[in-house]
Amino acid sequence: MDVEGMPWHMKNPEQPVSSAEKRPMNKEEVRMYTWAAVRAGFLILLVFAAVYALVIFAIGHAWFG
Repeated sequence: MDVEGMPWHMKNPEQPVSSAEKRPMNKEEVRMYTWAAVRAGFLILLVFAAVYALVIFAIGHAWFG
Protein backbone atom coordinates (compact mmCIF):
# COMPACT_ATOMS: atom_id res chain seq x y z
CA MET A 1 0.00 0.00 0.00
CA ASP A 2 1.53 3.30 -1.09
CA VAL A 3 0.12 6.16 0.98
CA GLU A 4 1.36 9.70 0.57
CA GLY A 5 3.01 10.99 3.74
CA MET A 6 4.29 7.60 4.92
CA PRO A 7 8.03 7.31 5.61
CA TRP A 8 8.74 5.07 2.61
CA HIS A 9 6.91 7.50 0.30
CA MET A 10 8.77 10.67 1.37
CA LYS A 11 12.06 11.65 -0.24
CA ASN A 12 13.64 12.72 3.07
CA PRO A 13 12.08 10.73 5.96
CA GLU A 14 13.97 12.65 8.65
CA GLN A 15 12.18 15.87 7.71
CA PRO A 16 8.77 16.29 9.41
CA VAL A 17 5.67 16.36 7.23
CA SER A 18 4.35 19.64 8.63
CA SER A 19 6.23 22.80 7.83
CA ALA A 20 5.24 24.44 11.12
CA GLU A 21 8.22 25.11 13.34
CA LYS A 22 7.88 23.55 16.80
CA ARG A 23 8.72 25.76 19.75
CA PRO A 24 8.52 25.13 23.48
CA MET A 25 5.47 26.44 25.31
CA ASN A 26 5.87 29.42 27.59
CA LYS A 27 4.62 29.46 31.20
CA GLU A 28 1.31 31.09 30.30
CA GLU A 29 0.52 28.41 27.70
CA VAL A 30 1.48 25.62 30.11
CA ARG A 31 -0.78 27.16 32.76
CA MET A 32 -3.62 27.51 30.24
CA TYR A 33 -3.39 23.87 29.08
CA THR A 34 -3.05 22.60 32.65
CA TRP A 35 -6.10 24.55 33.79
CA ALA A 36 -8.10 23.28 30.79
CA ALA A 37 -7.14 19.68 31.66
CA VAL A 38 -8.13 20.19 35.31
CA ARG A 39 -11.49 21.68 34.28
CA ALA A 40 -12.11 18.74 31.94
CA GLY A 41 -11.32 16.33 34.77
CA PHE A 42 -13.70 18.14 37.11
CA LEU A 43 -16.41 18.04 34.46
CA ILE A 44 -16.00 14.28 34.07
CA LEU A 45 -16.01 13.90 37.86
CA LEU A 46 -19.22 15.96 38.07
CA VAL A 47 -20.92 13.79 35.45
CA PHE A 48 -19.93 10.56 37.22
CA ALA A 49 -21.06 11.98 40.59
CA ALA A 50 -24.42 13.03 39.13
CA VAL A 51 -25.00 9.59 37.59
CA TYR A 52 -23.97 7.93 40.87
CA ALA A 53 -26.41 10.15 42.81
CA LEU A 54 -29.23 9.39 40.38
CA VAL A 55 -28.60 5.65 40.63
CA ILE A 56 -28.57 5.80 44.44
CA PHE A 57 -31.78 7.86 44.39
CA ALA A 58 -33.48 5.43 41.99
CA ILE A 59 -32.43 2.40 44.01
CA GLY A 60 -33.57 4.03 47.24
CA HIS A 61 -36.87 5.06 45.67
CA ALA A 62 -37.48 1.54 44.35
CA TRP A 63 -36.44 -0.10 47.61
CA PHE A 64 -38.31 2.17 50.07
CA GLY A 65 -40.94 3.64 47.78
